[in-house]
Amino acid sequence: MIVGSAMSISLVSLGGFLAVIGWIWESWERRNSVSGTSWRIPAPFWWAAGLFGWLAISLLIRATAAYAGYLDNSLMPSGTLESFGWHLKQGWNKELKDAFLILAGLWTYAHSRDGRSRRWLLRCFFWAGVIMLVAGFVSVFTEFRLAKIPQYIASNWEDSADARLQHHVGSIPLPGSRVIHLFMPIGLLNTHLTYAALAGLFLIYLSFSVASRYVRSPLQALKSRAFWIHGVALVALGLVLWLNSGRSALLGTVLSAIIGLYWFIRSRWKKRARALILPAGAVLGLLVLVGLGLLVLDSSEGRMREIAAATAGEEKHTDYQRLMVWDAALKMTARYPITGVGPGGFEDHVRQDILLTGKKEPYLYYPYALIQRGHAHNDLFNFAAIGGVPAAILFLGFWGSVILAILNSGGRARMWRFGLLIVFFGGWFQCFFLDDEVMVPFWALLGLVLPGKKRMTPESGPVKSE
Repeated sequence: MIVGSAMSISLVSLGGFLAVIGWIWESWERRNSVSGTSWRIPAPFWWAAGLFGWLAISLLIRATAAYAGYLDNSLMPSGTLESFGWHLKQGWNKELKDAFLILAGLWTYAHSRDGRSRRWLLRCFFWAGVIMLVAGFVSVFTEFRLAKIPQYIASNWEDSADARLQHHVGSIPLPGSRVIHLFMPIGLLNTHLTYAALAGLFLIYLSFSVASRYVRSPLQALKSRAFWIHGVALVALGLVLWLNSGRSALLGTVLSAIIGLYWFIRSRWKKRARALILPAGAVLGLLVLVGLGLLVLDSSEGRMREIAAATAGEEKHTDYQRLMVWDAALKMTARYPITGVGPGGFEDHVRQDILLTGKKEPYLYYPYALIQRGHAHNDLFNFAAIGGVPAAILFLGFWGSVILAILNSGGRARMWRFGLLIVFFGGWFQCFFLDDEVMVPFWALLGLVLPGKKRMTPESGPVKSE
């Protein structure tokens, strides 16, 4: 489940299913033979259960209204028993089924108090990160999506609807009329945003791992081969993420790293953190020089310059679409403040809003019709739209409990924990909670980070902080 998150959602799903089934079987076998196996479910999981529970109630209310013929959206079926089932199926497939992803977090949490189990799980995250780095670096230099190689072979290496080519972002000319072409990397995954979010998690781990080694003993770190390997990997992954241009995930990574840096300085490094001033300035200067060099050498149609400008804040064509879909989401929340439109109802209500807006303001119909309307491109707005104000409160309560756990827990998985916040900050501009490829490793890591009150097994010895 964890290692597969760097390669395939199918591997993630299969691994998660086997992990949970094995956990249930193990618990059943031990029910009479082992005492003291009880443990408390942490607050974030209760908040998440409450959130999805409220969404289930909202869906049931909408489906019942549709069956009774009281639905006020003409684009959705109503008035029959079949419409009741249609709404339940739509809501389950779109948002409600994601509630089962929480089991990945409960599974890792159940094993988090066993030192050996947790070390194994953290190694899985490490090797998933290594795969992310290697696959992402390779995909910078090929126009083919690595996950679609079988489809390319079947279509004689031609692009198709099932296997599109990667975006070309620039070229580096070499002596002798040779050229290195660079492409927007996504590794073995399917979307740029998913890759950026998961690679950002590994980037934060590498950043704090390198920084912690250096702060503890600068001279010893400079003599360590592991330090330089981690440092080179950090720079390489940073460049890959820059070329990836997943702005929401990059913003989440930067803000998460800042909070993590504050925590390390306050709780771990303290005055020793001054040792980071010189190397941090040198690395920042090097990255700026490399970025400028790539821009100067870019002989393509300028897409690399567009990526640099977008990273610096220049507007993209999707930005105005976000404003429009946010506006539609807020209208839904205002119209249905208690229950929202229900899971699975967002897209059809946006379509209705497009038609109504087009009648009132015809010049806005075309830009509105182009917006990506499957979700709100903002996790908070999306939950408020489909579950009303109660869902928004439960969502904020969930993140409040997560942030408190991250800041107040001990040394457990301290190099990884702040990567969780990428989903929070990146969720200001995307709906990460609808992306299974992101949320499965998120829940799994959350279970490892949260402090446990009781050991899962009595034979677990004292746990050493990683």
